[in-house]
Amino acid sequence: ARFSAGAYSAEDTLRDVEQARIRLQDLLDTLGVDSVEAAEKTHEEHRALNDTLDAATRALAVELGPDDLGDLRAQHSALSEKVADLEDAGEVDLAAAEAAEEAASEKVNALDRKLVPYRESRLAHEVVRLNAELTAARENAQRVTRELSSAREHAADEALHAEVTRLETVVAELRGQLEQMEAVDLDTANSLVEGAKSHLEYLTGRIQRCEVDLGRLSSEINFHSGAAERAQQATAAVEMARAVYESVDKRAQAARYLRELLLKHRDAARQRYAAPFVDALSQLARTVYGGDITFELDEDLRVTARTQDKETVNLASLSGGAREQLAILTRFAIAQLVGAESVPVIVDDALGSTDAHRLQLMATLFSHVGRDNQVLVFTCMPERYSRVPGRSERAIASLKGVI
Repeated sequence: ARFSAGAYSAEDTLRDVEQARIRLQDLLDTLGVDSVEAAEKTHEEHRALNDTLDAATRALAVELGPDDLGDLRAQHSALSEKVADLEDAGEVDLAAAEAAEEAASEKVNALDRKLVPYRESRLAHEVVRLNAELTAARENAQRVTRELSSAREHAADEALHAEVTRLETVVAELRGQLEQMEAVDLDTANSLVEGAKSHLEYLTGRIQRCEVDLGRLSSEINFHSGAAERAQQATAAVEMARAVYESVDKRAQAARYLRELLLKHRDAARQRYAAPFVDALSQLARTVYGGDITFELDEDLRVTARTQDKETVNLASLSGGAREQLAILTRFAIAQLVGAESVPVIVDDALGSTDAHRLQLMATLFSHVGRDNQVLVFTCMPERYSRVPGRSERAIASLKGVI
């Protein structure tokens, strides 16, 4: 075990403790207490006071309801002033005053009910009109009297008599007009007024219908204007979408062309690799299997079937020994096709399912390939490869010592 001291020493701990103690003392001085217990007690008292204040605030809100405290205080001040004024006044019999007020109200209501038929009758309206005309005539007479007095001060009596004569003529004309007005049939006039009111209601309704139609037409105009605007926006969106589509389509066409070109070159490269690979694999396989033998490859240049003497067998249908032999043959064929420089071939504990006759043939093949390439075989059964001439055996223990 290996131990090392931490970076935080005892001096640092003591320094931090002293700083914490000084900080605690500053806080206690700020709070005005002598110890942490006193600070906690003060905190509890403060929390209790806050709870009491919150309860009082909630109670005040419940008592006030929708009212405002400032408004209630203003009303209290106003009522206090009124009460003070009432206290300064003499004593009043409140019951007698209320009874007198009630009796007067009943009398006024009774008289008002008696006057209702007269107020609503045509005669009452005519009396009101005549009273207004009488008042106007009296005011006119007073004005004429004042004008006559003023005229007497500035003009002779002859002139005044002439003015009086003129005024009497005017009065006679006015009386004639009044008699003509009084000769008018009131029923006919009222009928004309009712007809005018009906025509006015008709015109008012027509104006309202025209306003409704105008509003509807304005809404339709605005709607169609909005539709035109939406159509323009939709057209712009279609144009933009078409531009995006054309751009995406161009990229898609380019990507498709690139893919087709890559597939074409890949197929061409596969054809260039496949034929030599099949030839090399077939040549190596003749050493082991003999006769006319060839192989079928997939797109990834993996062996899928073996054809020997016009009999084709899928790779999955081959025996375990044949598949492991074919795996080694594939490595040897690739090593031959790599290039001018030789590459090593590594075989890890293979040929465990191969019979003795095939082992002899594979040993011949190992010897042939080992002339041009380095073949490394890891096995716990070195006797399988005892028929390979020129081999060099190394124990794993010796190799570990070198490493």
